[in-house]
Amino acid sequence: MRGRLLSLLALTSSLGGTQILWAADMPLKAPVVAPPSAEYNWAGWYAGGNIGYGWGSSSDPGISIFDPINPGTGFPYIGFASYFASGGNVIADLKPTGMIGGGEIGFNWTLAPAWVAGLVTDFQGSGMKNGVTNTVTPPVLGAITTNQSNSEQIDWFGTFRAKVGYAQNNWLLYGTGGLAYGHVATSGSFVSVGILDFTGSNSTTRVGWAAGAGLDYGLTSNWVVGVEYLYVDLGDVSYTETQPAVAPSTLTISNHATAQIARASLDYKF
Repeated sequence: MRGRLLSLLALTSSLGGTQILWAADMPLKAPVVAPPSAEYNWAGWYAGGNIGYGWGSSSDPGISIFDPINPGTGFPYIGFASYFASGGNVIADLKPTGMIGGGEIGFNWTLAPAWVAGLVTDFQGSGMKNGVTNTVTPPVLGAITTNQSNSEQIDWFGTFRAKVGYAQNNWLLYGTGGLAYGHVATSGSFVSVGILDFTGSNSTTRVGWAAGAGLDYGLTSNWVVGVEYLYVDLGDVSYTETQPAVAPSTLTISNHATAQIARASLDYKF
């Protein structure tokens, strides 16, 4: 009996030691795995406002002349062609500048975890303008001194564009391009003091194109701030200078209306 009891105690002791060793091999607590961070949701409607600055590229003015022969003399009424050919062309090349501001509304789709596409339209009020008057006396005997002015102003413009961007959580880098439209006013004069005074102007709405790039940052799930560069091309805008009381001759000036825009925006995402 005593031998059986000793054998049982020895077996129990042996099993207990095995359990202690096995327990020592077990981790005291399972490691806590942090949940993956939620990606920022760029999809949906948004609307907001913007403010910035615009500067035009060269207006590269072109000149077109209508100067018929005066039947009484056999010579052109004014002689624009010979005057300009002798060094009398100083029509100013314009680069309008000024503040711009407006609003935008758009919609984004999430194409893949890192890719976003969208459509956006905006409308801008513009203070971009430039006007220059140059004076010239061609270096030929008997040449007349003239003051030649040229001006251009972009009153307002808007765009309708597509956007494609690459997103990294709260950051979105994108390219954009599409339709542009705007209202441009141009005017000018060709004045030979005390002799002739040709003046003209034109105000028109033009359709062109726009392209650029931008960077947005999601401050919260609803508020987004951004910066954007945009090039807007509204094509050529012409005006014709006339002096019908003196002669049927005309002088037409064509300016190329462009704008480079840098602006900051604040949008609310619905």
